[in-house]
This record gives sequence, structure tokens and C-alpha cells, in this order.
Amino acid sequence: DEYREINPDDIPPVVRMDNGETLGSCNNETLDLIINSHMIEHTEDPIATLGNWLRVLRPGGVLYLVVPDMRKSFDRRRQPTDFAHLLADHQQGPAVSRQAHYLEWAGLVERCRPEHIADRAGQLAEQRYRIHFHVWTATGFIAFLMSYREMQPVFDLLHMEQNEEECLVLLQKKMSPPAPHRRQNLPG
Repeated sequence: DEYREINPDDIPPVVRMDNGETLGSCNNETLDLIINSHMIEHTEDPIATLGNWLRVLRPGGVLYLVVPDMRKSFDRRRQPTDFAHLLADHQQGPAVSRQAHYLEWAGLVERCRPEHIADRAGQLAEQRYRIHFHVWTATGFIAFLMSYREMQPVFDLLHMEQNEEECLVLLQKKMSPPAPHRRQNLPG
């Protein structure tokens, strides 16, 4: 019901359905590749989402991300999301900023008249409509990833490029550290 503009006949058959933010049906370190296009901006806690994607990747597994550049989309009037905001959403819970996101969306993306912004934001919240809760430029998204990596150094940035409208990123989960070598004391 949420995206009525999408024709169901245009969607390929589904093999597995899961919550894309939690990947709750996937065990740890079971996937070699995750492809994610235009989804992380719809998450209310991108830090937790990224953590879950990395959780299910095997060491050496690859995460391919495609993220819209806010300057080239309907988000262009919004302020880019900084890491402090993402950290607050992660630590305090996304409910802390949810209303502000809906108000911003109603005013700057849907361009509601000022007297209608609060009502429209309320409708979106009631529907739990998955707006772009967070938005980035290409450099802002890479800054998010590097800040995350400082907290959790579990991936390497393999490749990043920007096309006309998006940022494309390849991350590789680091190999598990080898078990500590146990030194044997030899006689004599």
C-alpha cells in the first residue's frame, strides 16, 4: 500500500522476504554479497542497519551500496544528515527525530503550504511512510561510512564512484583476525 505507483508486475519473483534493516532471518556471517540500492536513506537508524548488513556478511564478503545524491533529487532543499544526528538516532532511538523528519519532508520535499505542514507530517507519521529519513551528498555518505568504521573497524572501502545522481560504494568485510598463535615451550 505504501508505494502504489509501483506496478507489481515490474517486480521480479521473491526468493526470501525479510526486513532489510535487520535481516533477522539471516544468520551471522552467512552471505557473500549484499546488494542494496536506494534503501539506506529510508532507514531511521542507518548505523544499526549497516551493522546488521555487516553482521550477516562472511569475512571477505562484499556490500554494494547505491545511495542517491541529495543534490540531484527531490531532497535538494534539505540539510545533509551529519554523523552526530545518525549517532543520536542510534543511541536514543529514531523516535527522537521522527517528527522533525516528517515536518521537513512535508515542507521541503512535498512543499506543503506552511499551514498544512503539521497536518501532512502527522498523516505521514500515522502511515509510518518510509520517506528519506536521512540524506547525503556523495562525500557526506562516505564521511558517514568512515565515521562508522572508526567505531567499528570491520570493513574496508574497496571502491567509490559517483554518477550523475548517485553514490556507488563497495565495502568488503574484513577477514576475521587469526586465532592467537600459541607458543609452545620446547624442552631443553
